[in-house]
Amino acid sequence: MFTKTDFDVFDIPDLTGRLAAVKSVLDPKFEQLAPAIQAALSSDEMLAYAHIAQHLRRHKNPPPNTWVAFSESKRGYKMTPHIELGFWDDRLFLWLAGLAELSDRQAFITTMMVAPGMGNLFDQPNWQLCGNHTKKTVMPLTETNYNQLLGRYNQVATAEFLVGRIWLKGDPIFDQPDQLQQQIIETVTKLAEPYQKLNAK
Repeated sequence: MFTKTDFDVFDIPDLTGRLAAVKSVLDPKFEQLAPAIQAALSSDEMLAYAHIAQHLRRHKNPPPNTWVAFSESKRGYKMTPHIELGFWDDRLFLWLAGLAELSDRQAFITTMMVAPGMGNLFDQPNWQLCGNHTKKTVMPLTETNYNQLLGRYNQVATAEFLVGRIWLKGDPIFDQPDQLQQQIIETVTKLAEPYQKLNAK
């Protein structure tokens, strides 16, 4: 599955070359892993659909990152609480995300404050929070940081809320792709309960 050589995609400087590498190197791996993630997120009442980034608005600059998102909607994911798995040039990330475009931000905030299983997230080592999916900036997942970021998401229209995990390029786990895949699925499984709660009708 994912290895250190996957990051070589982002060494390609031009738009056409990088997009071609994304589609030939990373997208097939996203497609290969998607069924296991979908199975972990889905329930009898809810299916998770995979949406691989297409980068259709890129006409000049090559994409600095790429991803696959999982949501309960066939049509898209930005307006729904979703899971994102993807690459920057120096890290692999896995987030449970509420973006600025979310259609019902207040329901997201209320659920994330009280959802079963949320307290268990604070016990996870090496997990992070992020307030902007277009930036690499992260902070440790602590209860204080969690509540502050959720509060900002409640007050600032452009704010976002992401919780999950990153694996930096230098992590030895990339020399053990099977173990990395296991960690990814374990992380998704821990995020499945709040994900399902957020998307319950």
